Amino acid sequence: MRKSEMVHGLFHKRNWLRSATALLLALGLVVSPISDLGALTVVRAEETGQEYGQEAYGQEVYGVATQDGNDGGTGDGADIVPEYDKSYKVEPAKADTQVIPDKYNTGCSAELTAFKMDTENPMMVGDMLIIPGSDATRFVLDFYYRNKDVSGTVIIENYDFSECSLWVYNEDKVDRQIKLVFNNCKFGGVAVGKIDDNVSYEFNNCTITNFSGSNTTFNRCQFGHTFSDGLVPFVDIEVNDCFFTDMTGMVTDKGVHIDGTQIYGIAGTDVSNVYYNNCRFEIPG
Repeated sequence: MRKSEMVHGLFHKRNWLRSATALLLALGLVVSPISDLGALTVVRAEETGQEYGQEAYGQEVYGVATQDGNDGGTGDGADIVPEYDKSYKVEPAKADTQVIPDKYNTGCSAELTAFKMDTENPMMVGDMLIIPGSDATRFVLDFYYRNKDVSGTVIIENYDFSECSLWVYNEDKVDRQIKLVFNNCKFGGVAVGKIDDNVSYEFNNCTITNFSGSNTTFNRCQFGHTFSDGLVPFVDIEVNDCFFTDMTGMVTDKGVHIDGTQIYGIAGTDVSNVYYNNCRFEIPG
């Protein structure tokens, strides 16, 4: 059948799917069902007249339009072969390649234990001592003058430290390797050392108002709900699948500060090895 004849009677058929198929064939396309729901995949028929199962262009051909008048009993003249070229089939993805970070899949979620300021009794997280600093306005970790027995990897889970900011002192004096891993924790501000030293950090599914420092990895964390910079990185920072939001939570006499992240160096140290992977900045949010 000539292409002009197929197009002429195309939409007079009762079955619109067959008619649409015939139109695609008239344009030199092969149409193949790829699911029980009737979804179609369309591939260019570069060459008609291939025999079933032959090699074409180095790929196995499972079906082409022959245009020899054999319509398979459909009655509309279209040469339909119910197979397809495997190399063109679009398979449904089993999962998203990357999931967009948002308030539902970042930050802490489970019930947390509140960590409260106490100026009269030792404040302990596991075997680590945290002391009050700056007139009891911040929590302070120190691995040089205190916590001298702490080394290796220390895991801290399900704590709410947000009553005060958390600072780490004297990192540059520590001569042993320490890695603090925080899982599902909540923080106010966090400030750690700005240079490359022996103390490193990892935050997984944590909610953090803002962070400043080096030697840290963040996975699925949520930053924000503040007027300060969400993240100020210096050296060896990796930020994966994190969400920066609501940077206009407070207004000061200087106005609104809405930097999700701000990068600048310090004396004697250049910013280096700072990576963001699949992060979302929603400002204001």
